[in-house]
Amino acid sequence: MNADSVSGPRRGSCPPARGRAPNVILKEVVPGVHAIQLGVVNAYLIEGHDLTLVDTGSPGSGAEIMRAVQMLGRSPREIAHILVTHCQPDHSGGLAEIKRISGAAAYMHPLSAAVVRGEEPGRKLSPAPGFINRVLTGAFIRQPPWKIPWAHVEHEVLDSDELDCTGKHITAVHAPGHCCGQLAFLYHYRPANGALLFAADTASNMRKLGLSIAYEDLACGLRSLAKLSRLRFDVACFGHGDPLIGQASERFNEKWGTANGAPTCD
Repeated sequence: MNADSVSGPRRGSCPPARGRAPNVILKEVVPGVHAIQLGVVNAYLIEGHDLTLVDTGSPGSGAEIMRAVQMLGRSPREIAHILVTHCQPDHSGGLAEIKRISGAAAYMHPLSAAVVRGEEPGRKLSPAPGFINRVLTGAFIRQPPWKIPWAHVEHEVLDSDELDCTGKHITAVHAPGHCCGQLAFLYHYRPANGALLFAADTASNMRKLGLSIAYEDLACGLRSLAKLSRLRFDVACFGHGDPLIGQASERFNEKWGTANGAPTCD
């Protein structure tokens, strides 16, 4: 598979939500998986007999996500599962609204679920190495405490848990560093030889594959990237940036395959 296999964006004609871009951009990554561009952050829809949503954007993103669902010819009530990669507000901020609209069940790591329920504060992030990361962290990273609508999380998910969502085989991978309660999700979209990694904010692919701009614990984040490098996946999707299409796990291994030790957070 190569970069040309990603289809072009679909644009919705629904009226814009206040303060939002006028068009929803929906892009098919692989058959049955669609990226929703919500400004600088991505959410994803997995199609099956119902729908699974991966991440929810910032507070107020619900209208855009619901328009994306309708652009696929589906109903918002068909969203049955919401996989939230981590608790930071650009990924979990829309959860309460989308649950209210869809009635879907939420899945999160326990450490992130506690933040989304309002039981624990989030943790401060520090810039990754480099001047640009320091500038971007100051400009775009909101430090805790975060003002997001609290939400109920029905399912607490741990490393290696197997999820049966939308009739698909999805494996959770605990990947702390950027966030102590961060999960990546490995989805076998083609059972014989096709796997897609929802890599969350373990890394980014804004202009090229690289680190995220900020981490709670960079050393832990590098060990998580080494852990992900040992998996087999041909496609990687990120919270920020474009999908990486073709030999994605090999690309991860080239950059981050040498870090030693298990990723743990204090």
